[in-house]
Amino acid sequence: MNMKTIEISIDRQSVFHRVAMTTAYVAVKNDDGTLCDRLPVVEADEELMDELWREACTAADDVLRAYLQPRPGTSDDSRRHYRVRLALRHCSWAGRIPTTDAVRSFLVADLLCRWVAIVLPTQVEPYRHASEAAAEQLRRHVAAIPHRVRKYVPF
Repeated sequence: MNMKTIEISIDRQSVFHRVAMTTAYVAVKNDDGTLCDRLPVVEADEELMDELWREACTAADDVLRAYLQPRPGTSDDSRRHYRVRLALRHCSWAGRIPTTDAVRSFLVADLLCRWVAIVLPTQVEPYRHASEAAAEQLRRHVAAIPHRVRKYVPF
């Protein structure tokens, strides 16, 4: 089987920025349906977010396990970047559509789910579904092989 290797590097700050932007708009609903306090990620949460980042990276490794190659970089680098090397079929979609975007979307969804599970566990279910959907989309992205469409020629 013809294989190719791609390398992906995602900056932690770009993921944190998207999570912070999203959580800035998330508000908790009171029992009467009105909105109250927001649940933003702030600088004071950096230590917790570092731990959640490592957990999200491990979750991404689990999703991509079938395609992982030995990881480039040092363990210290993993605090600032998620780096991964994947062995894919030469003709997979991953070479045509930016795989980095699919991995980044998964990391954001997973981090949001983990954050909401801590600060508002009663409303985590939609975030869990979004994280699972992002994981499935990432799996399909790296595994999918585009099919060549044959031109129909009438007799």
